[in-house]
Amino acid sequence: MPPSSTIRFSLEEILRKKFFGLVQKFLETEKFMILVVDEVTARIIGSCTRLSDLIDAGFVAVQNIQKKRQQIEMPVLYFISPTVENADLLSKDYEYGKNYDKENQLGERLVATYTRAYVLFTSSLGMKLALDHLVKEERFLTSVRAMSEVFIQFETFESRMFLFNRPYALHDLLQADKQVIFKLLSDCSQKLSSLCVTLNERPNIRYRAPRNDSESEKYCKFIAQILQGDSKDRGDLDSMIKTLPKWKRRQNPGTLLIIDRGQDPIAPLLHEVTYQAALADWVDYKDNIIRIEEKDGKKNSYDLAETDKWWREFRHRHLTEVLTKLREQYEEFKTKNNVAGNLSKFSDPASWDSKDMLKKVRDYPAYREFARNYKKHFSILEQIFQKVKPLQKDALLLEQDMATGMGPEGGSVNSKGFIKRVLEVCQDPSICMLSKARVVMTYIITQGGISTKDKAKVFKYLDSRVVEAIKNLDRLGIHTGEIRSEFRFNRTKSHIAAIRSHLSKESRWAMQQWRYVPRICDTVKQMLDGELDKKHYPYIQEPSQETKIQRTTALSSRRKRQQTRGEDDGGERPRFIVFILGGVTMSEARSIYRLGKQYNVDLCLGSTEILTADEYIKCLAQGAIQRDANLKVVDKSAATLPTDHSGASLGDPDSSDMKDMWRSAKKDSAKATDL
Repeated sequence: MPPSSTIRFSLEEILRKKFFGLVQKFLETEKFMILVVDEVTARIIGSCTRLSDLIDAGFVAVQNIQKKRQQIEMPVLYFISPTVENADLLSKDYEYGKNYDKENQLGERLVATYTRAYVLFTSSLGMKLALDHLVKEERFLTSVRAMSEVFIQFETFESRMFLFNRPYALHDLLQADKQVIFKLLSDCSQKLSSLCVTLNERPNIRYRAPRNDSESEKYCKFIAQILQGDSKDRGDLDSMIKTLPKWKRRQNPGTLLIIDRGQDPIAPLLHEVTYQAALADWVDYKDNIIRIEEKDGKKNSYDLAETDKWWREFRHRHLTEVLTKLREQYEEFKTKNNVAGNLSKFSDPASWDSKDMLKKVRDYPAYREFARNYKKHFSILEQIFQKVKPLQKDALLLEQDMATGMGPEGGSVNSKGFIKRVLEVCQDPSICMLSKARVVMTYIITQGGISTKDKAKVFKYLDSRVVEAIKNLDRLGIHTGEIRSEFRFNRTKSHIAAIRSHLSKESRWAMQQWRYVPRICDTVKQMLDGELDKKHYPYIQEPSQETKIQRTTALSSRRKRQQTRGEDDGGERPRFIVFILGGVTMSEARSIYRLGKQYNVDLCLGSTEILTADEYIKCLAQGAIQRDANLKVVDKSAATLPTDHSGASLGDPDSSDMKDMWRSAKKDSAKATDL
């Protein structure tokens, strides 16, 4: 969907412009067309545009090629993936019929589904596929007016994120089937190539170097090699560029950094307390749509797109800060809006005078819009707090202590007491199995293993399927045996510095449950500063020109004006692309957004998929846990833990310092609903 004009760099807008640029010439000829897509291309288009935009452009209907369709006497644009199934379905739309004798013109002749056809394939069609499935259908050849390969093989997710729609990719990477792994890695290379082509980039490619000789450590290098190619064989990117004679590379070459999930195995495990990350963790949040069940039993869906100003402002902030900001926004709005400022009088028109009436009628639409947004975000926050509340006494604080090695005030913490606290979490019947597994895994990763004695104590409180996932941590290169200091999660000096910097900037909100900074933040920051170690993150080919960053703290007045208006200054700003093989977390996305803004660069992050803790553990289980299994179920008969007010930074409605805020917010939300 089109992002807000205040967003300067937007993958959504770039992809949207490319798609409509490709179809514009067809629409100019035909005026009105049918658009036919498959499941993959439907997601691609849906990630960057709305149905209303397609209708406004001239598409009178959007149809799925894999479903039965009625004959329509109109031209059609196919935007599909070049698969055998799609090629057969495409030719079938124009077949004469099995009972028709074409030579003697006898029998029942089928009518073509559409009059004229224009075909856009997402990637290379291939000669064999064309000859075996398309060329044989004579009527298709006479009906088709244009057919081309456009190399659009990725989805966008907000302005700075791209995805390859490969759910459970980590599951495939951790198994032993080399053919499956090779196909996945090759697919990633192809899709990265299409991303680079769309961005007019032939970037300098860096990758996370193998730490040992295991095959899984070489995946990042393998993708970099087949993407870049060498003197003997052209890489996927150059092969794609060769087919595009009008393609032009940006003058300031970007940098593509390829890393894997093993770089930071902790990030997917930690319970999150920032708005968007907590949504992904706890609520039904998919494709920027959230589905929640209200207290009255009604199920509501909310669109959380970047066109929502509050969502853009709040999504990376601590939950309590979001609630605080909502109340502040409401109080400020009451001073400016005649309806919000006096709701009691507004509900009684008899008390209005003529001036009041004009002011209130004028301000009513703005109030309704404000009220809808307020209710939406308040309802979502309520859902999250209900989920997180049972964890705030022990689990969240323990996770942060283990992940950072620091206490709430930033000082060192004694790790000897960790296992006792882990055991207490595992024994707590009010905490779901998924959360228990996350705490145990965080302990094993950060402490360099777990003793046989402690393992026996902990595992008896865990589901056997979850235990299987914990044992498979070794497939990510994590030691799961007796504790050894050399296998502890390595926090580099720069990573520790990043954590301390975060604590100082977010001291009001971060001290308790938001101390850990994903390792990608430190890695990318070093890359932007030109300090990333070339030994651990080498170039696949030493660049002739590195990505240049304007190192200045002040922008010219002209650039400031452009930035305010959201304009592009020629598209030559420094550009960095980060790809995580095996899934990306929303906490990592938060880091990328902040760094992009801090350094004033075009910085984007992508992966095979958005990875939640639930999916992470199921991937590690390697089939022991079914994908539809619910690990978040809590024993409803379990006694509720006493409220610990030291955890009030989460905004617990029962905590004394938050009670008034929640009561006021609920009243405001109720008023917005009743009016």
